[in-house]
Amino acid sequence: METEAETETSGTPSGVSKPSKSVNATVSGIIAENESGKGSDEKTPSKIPSKADVRKLLAKKSSEGLKEDVAKLLMKYGEGNLSSVPEENYIKLMAEAEAIGEEDSDAG
Repeated sequence: METEAETETSGTPSGVSKPSKSVNATVSGIIAENESGKGSDEKTPSKIPSKADVRKLLAKKSSEGLKEDVAKLLMKYGEGNLSSVPEENYIKLMAEAEAIGEEDSDAG
């Protein structure tokens, strides 16, 4: 069994090898990608949806009888129409739009 002093001086417990430089470089690269918001996963929250995607979702919600709720969201994020909504608000707008009507179906 290793003592605390041995662990503190070497940094790794005896019997455990230190990771290679290439492993450290790979891990460092992954951490850097995550911190910068870049990555290979296209479903990251930082990806801004297109205006067409937002429009499609809002049209779907409107056709489900939620026109008032859609109008309120458009007023909240713009001036009542999608063209006035800044692109950086598309993610928030879509998240809220997806949630409308859902609370009614959860209650039943």
